[in-house]
Parts: sequence; structure tokens; C-alpha cells
Amino acid sequence: MAEANPIMEIEYEKEKMKQVFVTDSFKKGFNTLYASSLIKKPFLMSILPGCKYSKQGHIKVSPFQKDTIMSVFACGENNSMKPSVTHAVYEGNLTGAVVNESLVEVLITNIESDTENNHVVRKLKDFFPDLKINYDVEYEKIHLFPCQHNILRVEGLQINISAIIKLINNMGFECQLLEDKIC
Repeated sequence: MAEANPIMEIEYEKEKMKQVFVTDSFKKGFNTLYASSLIKKPFLMSILPGCKYSKQGHIKVSPFQKDTIMSVFACGENNSMKPSVTHAVYEGNLTGAVVNESLVEVLITNIESDTENNHVVRKLKDFFPDLKINYDVEYEKIHLFPCQHNILRVEGLQINISAIIKLINNMGFECQLLEDKIC
């Protein structure tokens, strides 16, 4: 393994890095330079003290990007030493799907404690304040009105309305999307 030497200077040509000067007499050309940020890791550790960290300061996560603390997810350079955009995008997509599923699980857990449709409607409205929803007393149905592209945004996250409808129907409540009205 090569001995690590501090970088003395980086030479640029047309706003692109060209060479690295490790000592006064040694320089090395390169196509790509990867660097790990040493600044953010102590910050992460201070705001998430209950998380488990690797020796390098990355958050340890399960295969589904979950930490040991409930509701903490990590992806990209927060939990991996791989400096790859492709890897970060993959983990970001996976993490988004897992967060989406977790939000729906929280919703269902909150709803399952009630057996009356009007209580379910109230809890849905509490959980999704921007969702247009009503309860049809005559037909005992919960109606959800579609949002743009049937995606519901909750605190910056996106949840597919059809997934919510399916879960509510699986719990024994009748729920449908009213296609002729837009929220």
C-alpha cells in the first residue's frame, strides 16, 4: 500500500484539475479525484447521537437503509464510502420507497385502532391535511379525490394514493378514488 502524503498543490487547466503536487518534486496526473468529507461526519454524529456509526463515521444501516433508531434512514455518502452518483441515486430511490412504505404503515397503524368509517376519515385528514376526502354516509364509503398524478405530497415526500386506497380496502373499509374531481 502506498504511503499517504499531504497534497501540496493542485494544478488547474481551463477550470479542470490537471495534476496533484504531493511534494515539491513529485506530481501525478489524473482523470478523477475522490475525496471524503471530514466536515459533515462530526455534525451528523452530533445531531443523530443514537445512530450506530462505522469507524469512518458513516451511519450503519440495514439493507433497507434503516438505522437502529426508528424513522432514521440514510443513503449516499452518509452511509457509504462509495463516491458514485449511480450508487447514491440507487440508494436514494430505495430509501424513498422504504420511507414511503413506512409512512403508509404509520397511517395504517393509526387507523386500525378505529372501526368506524368516520374515525378513519378523521385520522386520514389528520395524517394528510392536504388530501381531499369525504365519507359517504348513505353508501358507507370513503372517497379520496385525486391529486396531481395521483401522488400525495406529505412534508416533502410523495405517496401514491392508490397504495393508500389498497391498504384501506385490505383493512375492511370501502375506499375509492373519485376520478371526476381533482384536489
